[in-house]
Amino acid sequence: MKGTNSSLSDSGSAVAANLLIVEDEPAYQGLIVQMLADQPYALTVVGDAEAAWQHLNAGDIRFDVVLLDLMLGDGDIFGGRTLLRQIKSDPRLRHTPVVLQTVHGASEDIAEGIRAGAYYYLVKPYSAALLLSILQTAAGDSRHFHDLLARVKQGQASLGLMNRAEFRFRDLNEARALATSIAGACPEPSRTILGLTEILINAVEHGNLAIGYDLKTELLESGRWEEEIQRRLSLPEYSERWARLLFVREGTEVRLMVEDQGDGFDWQKYLEIDARRAAASHGRGMALAKALSFDEVQYLDSGRRVEMRIHQSVPNA
Repeated sequence: MKGTNSSLSDSGSAVAANLLIVEDEPAYQGLIVQMLADQPYALTVVGDAEAAWQHLNAGDIRFDVVLLDLMLGDGDIFGGRTLLRQIKSDPRLRHTPVVLQTVHGASEDIAEGIRAGAYYYLVKPYSAALLLSILQTAAGDSRHFHDLLARVKQGQASLGLMNRAEFRFRDLNEARALATSIAGACPEPSRTILGLTEILINAVEHGNLAIGYDLKTELLESGRWEEEIQRRLSLPEYSERWARLLFVREGTEVRLMVEDQGDGFDWQKYLEIDARRAAASHGRGMALAKALSFDEVQYLDSGRRVEMRIHQSVPNA
């Protein structure tokens, strides 16, 4: 079964995301298509890794999310595991979210996928509600990345000349704007932008405004996350809190330091993705920053300060 991609979904509404579904079981292919029939997604469905790789490299469609059965062609030379490694090792594709499908109890498969760079997963059998939730999260993350990258390219011209600068920021808009500017001054802006944005937003929400993981989950589910951030920014106990970013370029290295005025947090468990957060709507930002955006990430002062380093390669003479 092979679907085609178009500007409209089956429901006739504008497409929210282009999905590549890589599944070799016809029954699951049909079930997924049925679950997504009324959703604003354009679907391309293939049954093997080779066909998926051809679609990803064709260039006529930019896929926002890949839904991949990790056990696809298990034992084949070019199966699900190989396809995942190729996607995550290709500079053009490595930021494309891959949602892994695996079977119940296959904890090692999940761990393998996370190590390879897939930070979203579904355990078969799953409900339509869970499928829609994780696809919405992954597609939203993909749109967010491409929006940030477009902004970086617009304002990148002279930022590479900057050697040292210090900034302060207080709210989400300032954090996002600052991340966009500073990423443009880094050796690989497309690599840096997502992780830097996550860390600056963390300094506002988790640091200065004391919004923890569980509370953020509740706020996201009720659609009140940004509303609560704005409310807290106006409270006396938070209104004078600022976060700070220091940028330093030294030779072939860029060093960034972000510091907030909060009480600190239990940062250790967020530097790696675990199964619970791979299926959640948030909580993977720090792990993404560590894995994809920076060569070194170090949290200090109970998590109130984070230092990041980017090692710029020197071209061959």
